Amino acid sequence: MRRLRNDEGLGLVEVMVSIVVLAVALLAMLTLLIGAINTVAKNNTRATATELATQRVEEARVVALTGDCSTVRATVESAKTTADGRGIPLVVNAVVTNCDQSAVTDPHDLPQLAHVAVTVTTTQTGFVNPVATVESDVYVTFEPS
Repeated sequence: MRRLRNDEGLGLVEVMVSIVVLAVALLAMLTLLIGAINTVAKNNTRATATELATQRVEEARVVALTGDCSTVRATVESAKTTADGRGIPLVVNAVVTNCDQSAVTDPHDLPQLAHVAVTVTTTQTGFVNPVATVESDVYVTFEPS
């Protein structure tokens, strides 16, 4: 009786082909993973920029209770440079408009609805400026404490 050739197991060619297919699949997944990590990092920077802009508007609301537009401008319009958690430089700028109390002797006598526009920019490459923009109307009126 003749024995037939036994083909149990995998040959070298099959193993090599499966390794190449697996390597191509892992490379594609790695590229996708790197892209996702970069997107998450940029979104974290945008979130930080938005938080900084929102804080500046809240500062304007707190200072607006003095009833003086010049105090609001002095507090809000000063540029501030900071960095997010990854060290990306962020510059916060604000502009206060529609707040003119020059016609009265006491600014507390003339409440105003001021418009505060805050923009956050960066010098880091890979970002579109402005990174974040927040605008709000703030009621400037004297609130005695």
